Amino acid sequence: PPLSPPPPPPSPPLPPRPPACALTDPFGHCLATKAEAATPYSDAMGAALGYLEHNIALPLGCETSMLLDATRKGVLQIVRKGMSAILGQSAGGMEIRSPAGQILHLSDVVLQRIDMSALKYGLCWESRFAPPQSLMAVPSDVEASVTFSYTLGQNALIGELPLGSGSGSLIVKGFLGLNIDLAATRLTTCEGHFGFVSYEAGLEAVLGVGAGGASADVSKILDVLMPTISKSVPSIICTGQGTGVMASTSVALDRIGEAEAGHKGFRGLVAEVNALLHEEEQHNFLEGFRVSASGR
Repeated sequence: PPLSPPPPPPSPPLPPRPPACALTDPFGHCLATKAEAATPYSDAMGAALGYLEHNIALPLGCETSMLLDATRKGVLQIVRKGMSAILGQSAGGMEIRSPAGQILHLSDVVLQRIDMSALKYGLCWESRFAPPQSLMAVPSDVEASVTFSYTLGQNALIGELPLGSGSGSLIVKGFLGLNIDLAATRLTTCEGHFGFVSYEAGLEAVLGVGAGGASADVSKILDVLMPTISKSVPSIICTGQGTGVMASTSVALDRIGEAEAGHKGFRGLVAEVNALLHEEEQHNFLEGFRVSASGR
């Protein structure tokens, strides 16, 4: 019988789909892909040293997508413009009190610099059978510097006794979580986790009454109270106002325990980003996200 023709060669395998970019530098270059290990968002937010994390996964229900890579520069533009808009604005004053009676008054508080080294973003769904509800962006390796004037006092029976005054700067580092509601076209959630890096404070006057007034003693108190400000930085950046109860440690002078910070200030990142989102160009940009999501 005639020989059967040989079977056709098997089709070559389809090339693998390129992984979605999961981490972007400030210039739009991909730093990490979805396949690379990342710290869960809730873990980074809750851990004491979580502010040092570089590659943070998006919250549950949110994910990156290759289809969104074309919109990377648009996301960067919104975040970077919003951050730039809050620079140089006076945050008014802040006051930190300790149970030991020390009071640190900060005035002329100004956010001088805020830089991010990486950005992760993606879409978030409540149901896979419905369009995405929001866009989540996580700027990480964010470093911010603040300048201020200060006076330090000690509560006493006759009132507040001055210990010293001066001016200085504070550097903090951490990350932010920004969630934009696609239907409302608004930034509805702004949170973060920041930690203390360093501070510099000149002691221009030592006015101590009854407490010795030694500059070394003032420096010890500042060493304890200054780092507590970092925990209020996310609220200050997001809304222009930061309040909180923050734990600290003890110093040789006295027990400096829980410290309370109160701050009234400027127009924050939420207001600035929402102003950008209400510009027609940004509306079109968000519409592009909705279209991309429908074809995922």
